[in-house]
Formats: sequence, C-alpha cells, structure tokens
Amino acid sequence: MNKKLNQLLVLFATLFFISSIYAHAVVTRSSVDNAPVTVNQATVVSVFFNTRVKSSLSKIELISRTDENLPLTLSQGQRPDEISVELPALSEGDYALKYRVFAFDGHLSEGILIFKVE
Repeated sequence: MNKKLNQLLVLFATLFFISSIYAHAVVTRSSVDNAPVTVNQATVVSVFFNTRVKSSLSKIELISRTDENLPLTLSQGQRPDEISVELPALSEGDYALKYRVFAFDGHLSEGILIFKVE
C-alpha cells in the first residue's frame, strides 16, 4: 500500500512541477533576436511568449547604456501571445528591454531582453 501511495505522490508532485513551469509567460522569440535595430530610426519590436499575455496589465522599459529606464508604449500584437513595443530613435550601442507581463492565467513574469542598435 505504501508503494502505491508513494508512486501516486511522485506522480502528483511531477504534474504540479510541470504545470508550474508552463504557467508563466516565457519569451520564445522577438523581432530583435537575429537583426540589430537600425541606428537613429524609431522602430516597433515584437516580443512573442509561450502563452497569451495581457498587454493592458504589462509593462516594458528601455534600459540604456547609462542605466536610465524609459517606459515604453506597448500594445497587443497581432497574435494573443505577442506584445509590440515602440522604440524611439536610438544611438548606436547595446540596450535592453525590461519586461513585466501578465499571462492570461494570472501569472506574472519578468525578464530582460538584450539587443543591439547599429
């Protein structure tokens, strides 16, 4: 009886662990993954997640080389798992997008997406 109970507990714990991994919005790709942003040109960046996200409750900030945080305007992308953000014209260098997004299941996810302007 104990062996069966132990197996059931292991199965339950495994399912709980797997469901908690997939309950958060994780970036799967972005439009800045393979190509730098063009210098001195405003552009729109698309960020894709592994689940639907609520753009109205989400926030993205631009982090510059001087560590200044600039809040950016974001909107729901064309797909439910996509957020679009408007970048101002930027000078050459390395930047980051600091994001805080809410998945439709109510989980909060935070992260940083590094990109280059050339």
